[in-house]
Amino acid sequence: MSVPLPPVTPGTINPICLRELVGKAAPVILEIGANDGSHTLQFLKLFSSARIYAFEPDPRAFAKFKVNVTDLRVSAFEMAIGAKDGEAEFHVSSGLPPELLVRGQN
Repeated sequence: MSVPLPPVTPGTINPICLRELVGKAAPVILEIGANDGSHTLQFLKLFSSARIYAFEPDPRAFAKFKVNVTDLRVSAFEMAIGAKDGEAEFHVSSGLPPELLVRGQN
């Protein structure tokens, strides 16, 4: 009989639960939206033989990722992942809450 999984909480990684869910010592991880690499570093610690393919389209976050993650087990791509091949317009967030934005300027 398996133990029920704990609830998922956005922004957190439960290492014990994740290791049990993956069930492999050497997984291939596709990290879609890798941001600054903080989760990538957690994956590397949790799975010592993992191979990670990280994707991040925001140039600001990708620059931080390249500084933070230098492990050879990681291949990083400055691009988005979508349902179709091709190019699309990418709208970069200002990082400001909506109430601080001036109407018509984003």
